[in-house]
Amino acid sequence: IRYPLWSRGLGDVYKRQHGKFVRSESGKVYSIDLKEEKYEIPLTSKKDLRDAVTSSKEGFKNWNQLTMYNRSQILYRLSEMIEGNKDSYISLLEDHGLSRSDSKNDINNAIDTIVWYAGLVDKWEQLTGNLNPVAGEYFNISHQEAIGVTFTLSSNSISLNELIKSILPPLTVGCSVINFSNKNAVIALKLSEDINNSDFPSGSLNLLSGKFENIIEDVGGHAVSYTHLTM
Repeated sequence: IRYPLWSRGLGDVYKRQHGKFVRSESGKVYSIDLKEEKYEIPLTSKKDLRDAVTSSKEGFKNWNQLTMYNRSQILYRLSEMIEGNKDSYISLLEDHGLSRSDSKNDINNAIDTIVWYAGLVDKWEQLTGNLNPVAGEYFNISHQEAIGVTFTLSSNSISLNELIKSILPPLTVGCSVINFSNKNAVIALKLSEDINNSDFPSGSLNLLSGKFENIIEDVGGHAVSYTHLTM
């Protein structure tokens, strides 16, 4: 698993790769001011993106070779981790300016979303596959395959649920994911702690933060599927 480590205040900026913390290649940060604290968020560079793509290509092999049952159990594990840390997520959303009731609803919805997709892991092909009509005495059946590495943009809405919904659709069907966040980066990098404790294979889910305009040309140059959510 590879992701930048969020930090409070000034200081060195790190990212996490294959279970180890290493210094961010850019060494730069951008600020997100909350009610109580100021966060210095790692600013992803073009090299960070290239490293994430390399990691994600290997992660696709690791993730896609798992049984659907195993992938489902890992997602259930993630929902349990978030449930156990619900109070810290609620506090973080409140620091972003959300009311306590809205924060609780968002976290509960995020947990429900993960559970829903966990249940979909071994059912999605039944929903999308087809027995196609043919003019002959044989069967023609559509079989779905994961396409590989995907790049997703998180919504700038301050919401764990919206972040989860930008990650899980390609992950559920067996793709590896590189997710990029800007205004929602503090939530994303908080989530990375629970991802790290949920038994995801190395490289299967990569969380990056920064300014998308800094890497947009490089994203288009990589052979990855690109998903954009309304920001």
